Amino acid sequence: MVAGVVASNNGLVEECVNYAPITGSADTISGVVAYMNAGKLVDCKNFGIVTGKGWNTSGITSGTTANCTEIIGCVNYAKIVGAKGVSGVIGDGRVAMVDGCINYGVLSATSEYNGGVIRVLKADATISNCYNFGSLNSPLNYAGGIIGRVEGTTFNFVNCHNYGVITANKNQAVGILGRPKCTTINMENCSNHGELKSTNSGALIGWQEKGNLIAVNCSNYVSITNGSSVFVANVNTGYKVTLTNCNDYSAD
Repeated sequence: MVAGVVASNNGLVEECVNYAPITGSADTISGVVAYMNAGKLVDCKNFGIVTGKGWNTSGITSGTTANCTEIIGCVNYAKIVGAKGVSGVIGDGRVAMVDGCINYGVLSATSEYNGGVIRVLKADATISNCYNFGSLNSPLNYAGGIIGRVEGTTFNFVNCHNYGVITANKNQAVGILGRPKCTTINMENCSNHGELKSTNSGALIGWQEKGNLIAVNCSNYVSITNGSSVFVANVNTGYKVTLTNCNDYSAD
């Protein structure tokens, strides 16, 4: 567990900035806070290159518990390189609200489930006003411009946008969410503007393993020809995709 500012936190971390390069060989390596046990993370920034050899290498925080209630306005500007999972802002964990978080950094991993903003969330959450502008390179599956994977009941994505080039050398390079395993995925005003490079791509979701997607006012701006549809690459039998006022502008 290594971080530029705080190793383990139980309260409020606000307006903290890291400029130093961070390197670690264990799990949970990040630019600002290695692990959020509880509390809030607000308006923090990372400018230092972060390199990790274990699980969860991230620009802001690598792990959170259910007692971490909010992560707001956090931004990563630096390159993140990890052996087992990378993300620009949040690694692996549980947090009820993520709002206004942005990644500008180049992300590179050697495992699956990677995200431009968040790697994996394992409890219900609302993710709003989040952007990825950095490229993400994953050698395996499930690379999402916003998040790699979710597990829980209901996840809400509001005003989330990907502009980065997303590469998954096997399957599912995705604009928003790589692989959901939940009951309901709500997406509103979300869009993909970044090139998606894999054998199976989708603007909103890669493999809809479990859960019904309800998408409203969502859009895609790049050519996608290698998924079952522009917005969702694959859907398991028994689950629904409901698109309302969702548009593909890639031919314009």
